[in-house]
Amino acid sequence: MSSAVYGYVRVSTQCQHEDRQMIAMEEMDVPKQNIYVDKQSGKDFDKAEVLYYYLCEYSNIEKP
Repeated sequence: MSSAVYGYVRVSTQCQHEDRQMIAMEEMDVPKQNIYVDKQSGKDFDKAEVLYYYLCEYSNIEKP
């Protein structure tokens, strides 16, 4: 049984670039359609909520 590979790329401001993280994902053979890119400030960031949304969105899990 094979499992899907997902990636999470995050930068904390709109001015920053995710290029290095995307290169790392490519080197790890993460399909581009399975990479979630987040550009958000850490001040109001709820990691658990974002990761839950990401898992639901990309793994066909039903949201409550």
